[in-house]
Amino acid sequence: MKTLLAAALAALTAAACAAPSDGPHTASMPFKLEKATESYEGVAQQVLQVPSYTYVAVKTDGGDVRWAVSLKKRELHEGARVHVRSFGEKEQFESKKLGRTFDRLSFAVIHTEEN
Repeated sequence: MKTLLAAALAALTAAACAAPSDGPHTASMPFKLEKATESYEGVAQQVLQVPSYTYVAVKTDGGDVRWAVSLKKRELHEGARVHVRSFGEKEQFESKKLGRTFDRLSFAVIHTEEN
């Protein structure tokens, strides 16, 4: 599983570095890279855990709420200060494990002040 996640992260990083900002969807990259990489900070308002991933609703320092999914499961709690580095976003992302659709979801690496 770690190998699969590492491969996914490597593919995301390579695509983020190579893809134009308005790049098309592809079979290997199921989301549009609206920005090669983007970083933002805020406070975790909601944390949803599934076996391999962590979804976090982040209230950014600018006041908006953005959903991000960590490419590996993270130990986060609501109220934690987080730094999000997004490698791409998908609109109308359906999580079958959670049984819900996110209007917009960032695929990201998420850090807290503790780690």
